[in-house]
Amino acid sequence: MWKKWPWAKISDLAFALAVLAAAAFYTAGIPQAPFHPDESTYLYMSADLEALFSDPLSLAYTPDGALDRRERYRAIDTPLTRYLAGVGRLIAGLPAPAADWDWSKTWAENRALGSLPDQRALLASRYGLAVFFPLSLLCIYSIGLRLHGRSLGWIAALLLAGNALVLLHTRRVMAEAPLLFAMLLSLWSILAARRRPWLTAVPLALAFGVKQFAIGLVAVGLAAVLFPEDAGQPLKARLRGAVLFVLIFAGITALLNPFYWRYPLQAAEVGLRARAEFNERSADEVGQLLPAAVLDNPGKRITASLGNLFITRPAAMEVNNYQDEIGPQASAYLANPLHTLLRSTAGAVAVLTLCLGGMTAAGMAFFRRRNRRREVALLFLAGAAQYLVLLAVVSLPYQRYALPLVPFLCLWAGWGLARILNALEARG
Repeated sequence: MWKKWPWAKISDLAFALAVLAAAAFYTAGIPQAPFHPDESTYLYMSADLEALFSDPLSLAYTPDGALDRRERYRAIDTPLTRYLAGVGRLIAGLPAPAADWDWSKTWAENRALGSLPDQRALLASRYGLAVFFPLSLLCIYSIGLRLHGRSLGWIAALLLAGNALVLLHTRRVMAEAPLLFAMLLSLWSILAARRRPWLTAVPLALAFGVKQFAIGLVAVGLAAVLFPEDAGQPLKARLRGAVLFVLIFAGITALLNPFYWRYPLQAAEVGLRARAEFNERSADEVGQLLPAAVLDNPGKRITASLGNLFITRPAAMEVNNYQDEIGPQASAYLANPLHTLLRSTAGAVAVLTLCLGGMTAAGMAFFRRRNRRREVALLFLAGAAQYLVLLAVVSLPYQRYALPLVPFLCLWAGWGLARILNALEARG
């Protein structure tokens, strides 16, 4: 009788209920997430959403003098997060903050200038971005299902749902929530693409539109087009697919970036220079306060990335400018043990061991089985590319910069745990 039960459908229904429960817990914790001054900046810049529909050319770069504050942000950052930050605020009918946050001023001075966002607008935007959390769980479940079956899908999704970095950094009006979803959607599309792999350019362009960190996945997506599953595909067809990929990616990127519409070449030059100056200035400012915190060599960057990924407690603040105001919020948030799961030496050792075991198991599966070999290879390549990008561009030990690596951590650790559970089941 038991064999007649539709276990696959039951498992999918159970997973849907688990996602709803995780989303309810996630949403309930949104008001408790400590405020980050960068949320004020994203809300301030979310006024670009209104301009995008009313007068998009007002967002374009014009070479008529020095960049003002808004233009500098448009030159430095990709735009999708600031558009998304404005959606919840607009639905609630609330305006953007009147001024940007100034880190050189006190909390009281920023409040007096109008830089501290209205609590209603802050929560409206946070709740608006919360939709990406359950969608991210569905994506990583689908990836795990494709790679190693339902056990991996379940475990990877549970690890992502309980990851302390995800729970803190994606609950705020910043890039992390849409970035996590866009990267997972891109990874799923790279692994699943068959007949039209060049369409992976769509989610990859969206991921890049959230944060330039996603450029590592973009390179893997292009490689997947040039080296499709059908190894006998003519070179001409591969090149045509690569051209389509580049055109779609460039078209979506350009469409999302009105800053480049009037003078694209000059705007690109200004953007590169502004980004370089911003990185240099940020490193100098941190170096003056904490010289050891600047990641000025590969060893420091590797150590910081692994520490942030596996062991350090969720960091509400990168610097302690506003410890008196944000510190109590952070303490109350971290008092919930579900917000610090596995963030200890023992937890780090356990997760790292599972990760290494999962990577080993996947490597063995690659050499032993003919099916899924391409997906396993692409997963290894995507994780390596993303990690190398972060090592190359991140010079500050900010914990949230490790978030693009969390999906790979969950998949590899999930694979390791799934193998253990499968072995125990086989013995029983």
